[in-house]
Amino acid sequence: MEEALLNFISLAIEEDKAQGKYPEHLTRMDLSKKMDKVLNTLFKEGKINVGETLNDKYITVL
Repeated sequence: MEEALLNFISLAIEEDKAQGKYPEHLTRMDLSKKMDKVLNTLFKEGKINVGETLNDKYITVL
């Protein structure tokens, strides 16, 4: 799990570098936004399901 997250962060930083963004780091808020984008894409592609719980949302793999 740690390795997957580390790879995601590294890829996100590389994408930002390619777009000329500076400084070359990722804030926690940036990470959260990028993760939300990926989750939305997976949902639109029908690879995950997302629903409401009492206090949050749940995610299942289809």
